[in-house]
Amino acid sequence: MLSIDVSSDGRWLVSTSKDKTVRWWDLSTPSSASLFSMTDIPCVAIGEGHAESVGTVAFCKAKTVQQTNRLFVVSGARDRTIKLWDCSILLKHTPSATASSPFNLSPVVSRLGHSKDINCLDISPNDKLVASGSEDKSIRLWSSDDLSPQAVLQGHKRGVWCVRFSPVDKVLASTSGDKTIKLWSMTDYTCLKTLEGHSASVKQLQFLHAGMQLLTSADDGMVKLWTIKTAECVNTFAEEHSGKIWGLVLTQDQQKMITGGGDSILNIWTDVSEQDKNQDEEAQEQNILKEQQLNNWLRQKKYDKAVQLALDLEQPRKLCDIFTKMCLEEEKTKQQEVKEQVDQAVQQFDRYSTHSDTSWRNMHFYIIKRLSQHFSFFFTWLPVRSFNSCSN
Repeated sequence: MLSIDVSSDGRWLVSTSKDKTVRWWDLSTPSSASLFSMTDIPCVAIGEGHAESVGTVAFCKAKTVQQTNRLFVVSGARDRTIKLWDCSILLKHTPSATASSPFNLSPVVSRLGHSKDINCLDISPNDKLVASGSEDKSIRLWSSDDLSPQAVLQGHKRGVWCVRFSPVDKVLASTSGDKTIKLWSMTDYTCLKTLEGHSASVKQLQFLHAGMQLLTSADDGMVKLWTIKTAECVNTFAEEHSGKIWGLVLTQDQQKMITGGGDSILNIWTDVSEQDKNQDEEAQEQNILKEQQLNNWLRQKKYDKAVQLALDLEQPRKLCDIFTKMCLEEEKTKQQEVKEQVDQAVQQFDRYSTHSDTSWRNMHFYIIKRLSQHFSFFFTWLPVRSFNSCSN
């Protein structure tokens, strides 16, 4: 078995194989309540016509079935042909008829689609267009009525592995062996954007969040999440597969993602973005409360507590201002106490002096410089390591 797809109502499964056939299976029978008993799922129709192994298949969308009572499938094979199958006869099939022999189906239309193997197919949400991707590096668009050619999309430098229509916009997305993902306009058939970030051939993609984002998987063993508007990769999920990721699907509610790889592992991922968002909001609320408390400590001149809170908030500029106020207001007899608190703060901020982020190193320098400019005794007292680290 090389490819499968399921009808949008969940009743029918269609599969393709190296035996050159397309087969339809009835998932509505009581015995198929569990997908772990696949041998009990009856084959209700067999389609023959391809001359070589059939590598990809796509079911029409529910909208057409509901409005026109039409059920169709398209298939693509190594024989470089695309075939259109009218399987509306399945709508008359009842579970009680499972004991009878499967229907024999013949393709309604067959087209020589590409000059090399056909790797992928997809059908637009309104069932008007069929998209095919091939090893010949091209994407072709066809009318779903008779597979008449509509457009050719060229731009990938290697074979095309996956094509997907956006569920919302007039956009088609494609992945390729050239390590890129491309977005194509279905209005003028131009390339809108090219997404780069994978280090190997990109095998699969899925739209999510109402077509605002993309998930992609590749031979580099990584899954990446992209924001379409900015064409940026916003997250990378790695180290769960040790090789190529061939399969990538989403549950209907898009709360879970399932990936399958050449390492013979299936991983189930749960969307925790809402949880992360809530945690970020809680952290922001906590920081606001701490900011308010910090201002209260400063008004009350409780500088020791204000220093600790500024350290917790990682605000070196605020910390420097607090020390400045302390030194201006305290008598010289209490300067030793101020020095001890400064020493504690500088030791904590020493870790930023070697930080990879230049802004933190600059901030470390800033606090030392400000204090030394205002108070000459800091020159002879502050740790030598602080001044050395600032000169790097």
